[in-house]
Amino acid sequence: FFGPSRSMANAVVVDGIIEQCLEARSKPGAIVQFDVTASSVMNIHNVITYLGHVREEPGIDCIASFPGKYAEAWNAVVEEGHHQSVACVFLPSASEGLGKHSTPCQCENLYGKRDWNAFGYLSQLSPGASAEVTAKKEQMAEATGVYLWRVPEGGATEEDWEAAKEEAKACWERNDKRAPWGCFWFELWTANVKAAVEKGQRLVAYFFKGQVGKGKVTWEEIDKAELWDGEGLGGSQKGEVAWMAKMGFSFDERDAGDFERVFVEEKKPPLLQLLHAAREVFLSQPPFLELGAPVTMVGNIHGQYHDLIRIFETWGFPPELNYLFLGGYVNFGMRSTETMALLLAYKVKHPENFFLLRGSHESASMTRRYGFFDECRRRYGIQIWKEFAEVFNCMPVCALIDDKILCMHGGLSPELSNLGQLLRIHRPTDVPDTGLMCDLLWASPDETIAGWAEKEPDEDGEP
Repeated sequence: FFGPSRSMANAVVVDGIIEQCLEARSKPGAIVQFDVTASSVMNIHNVITYLGHVREEPGIDCIASFPGKYAEAWNAVVEEGHHQSVACVFLPSASEGLGKHSTPCQCENLYGKRDWNAFGYLSQLSPGASAEVTAKKEQMAEATGVYLWRVPEGGATEEDWEAAKEEAKACWERNDKRAPWGCFWFELWTANVKAAVEKGQRLVAYFFKGQVGKGKVTWEEIDKAELWDGEGLGGSQKGEVAWMAKMGFSFDERDAGDFERVFVEEKKPPLLQLLHAAREVFLSQPPFLELGAPVTMVGNIHGQYHDLIRIFETWGFPPELNYLFLGGYVNFGMRSTETMALLLAYKVKHPENFFLLRGSHESASMTRRYGFFDECRRRYGIQIWKEFAEVFNCMPVCALIDDKILCMHGGLSPELSNLGQLLRIHRPTDVPDTGLMCDLLWASPDETIAGWAEKEPDEDGEP
């Protein structure tokens, strides 16, 4: 089995959900209603101007550099519930300084000499893009001077691509080969950092999750460095950290995941914390589980919450037994949310001996058709359904017990020639319409057929 959970979920949160679920077992008609009110943190797409905020108190932390790719964590930075100073600056529009350059320009110092491709001067607008997406892309292109290429319907030819590249290169040259987003932000940021240092505050640079200390370059190395290689820091962050080192400013190096855990995850409603933790646990384990006996296997539950409770009461609650559930957790029954929440809570609490395979109904399309979507929408809102769907996309699809018993929700596939293929299934993923993963979730043995044949789902959508 596998090692201890690396989940972000607080153990108290997980235990609380289990306790809340089990309280309903003696009340056959009871509904477990989870509290999902919280939170503006669900909306991670707010784009606001932020000029930093250096507080007056000496000795406090000042967030001097933070990776913007963690959208929820960045929201928490600018919402300032952490009560720290923030030197970071974000300018989302031309009126606020996007595309503006300092005098003298600092782009070459910050980013070195980069070609049009490295600076992202070719922006693509896909056919059928919504009016909102189109408007945002057009505003961004106007502010930064990049070329907005409207990709032709039916796809682009090689000639189309070459013409678009030439247009992007021309935009780069018209902007004096500088960063399209400008460097005015750097002028504001350096002023904030200097103010924090003058007040005796501790500068803090946050690195990508699990990459503290990686990706740093010196101010002199920037021109030749790979700024957007995804190691340690973002491209602009590498310039920020290099500048602070050049100035002789000391700074703490911390993990953005630690900030996210304290100021994002732990402030979310318990059910959301559980769903995010379950995703992490599933992805920490392979898509093909190799387990040892004894294991108690359980088939379809389909929202029959009290049947699930009776199974545990009869055979034993985790971790008394090792369990392997074979999928089919939601839809049809009236208590799919409680069923899934309890199973995921046990998975997070006992990741090394409680296993959940994905079934044919654990997908966005099937839950829309057979009840779980409506249950989530009625009780919690569509966002919770989306969060569940993301969990489904991370679940394993197959298990092998004692090198003898191969387990999946559906059946075998003509595309399966060796078990090593199962370890190469990429997640997160939706269920494809054909192929290996589709067969593992949907195929059914039929003693009347020799070899392989196509099948249709029955009226309930079951394989």
